[in-house]
Amino acid sequence: MFGMSALRHSLYAHAVAALIALNLMRYTGGGDGSVAPAGQAPSAPLDLPDLTFSTALDPGAAPVRDLFQRAEPVAAAPPPPPPPRPDPAPSPRPDPRAEALAAANARLNRISVVGIFSSGDGMIAVLDNAGDVDNVRAGDELFRGFTVTGVTIDGIVVENRAIGLKRNLTLGGAGAN
Repeated sequence: MFGMSALRHSLYAHAVAALIALNLMRYTGGGDGSVAPAGQAPSAPLDLPDLTFSTALDPGAAPVRDLFQRAEPVAAAPPPPPPPRPDPAPSPRPDPRAEALAAANARLNRISVVGIFSSGDGMIAVLDNAGDVDNVRAGDELFRGFTVTGVTIDGIVVENRAIGLKRNLTLGGAGAN
């Protein structure tokens, strides 16, 4: 009996042995050697073997799994909770002074000093401001908040006291810090 567990094999073997013993006792008339007539019960009461079976052939053996018995459903463990989300980092507040300095430098980079000449009442600088040509003197406002504080042979000095910017724009190029 291939493919059967040892327990089932043992149970079937005991059951077959018990049936054979019962048939022999029936036809032998209870063990005295005479055959009981047809339709008549044997003369002696049947002496049945003990039909209790052990659960395994070896008492020390591991329990045998019954393939026909339904397994008890195992409740699935709930999934672990998700890890807590970190608090979003507060967005850095931009420094208004740094923003103003960056904007001012970008605007001053578009201005170039194309010439400087002297007149009777001081030095005058000729500026190219994105295609517009302007003449400025010391003390003139270049644009809102930016004042020309000096005109020299090499260039001009532009200052904005509100944001603390002082920048030199040199002749023939963009300004240097």
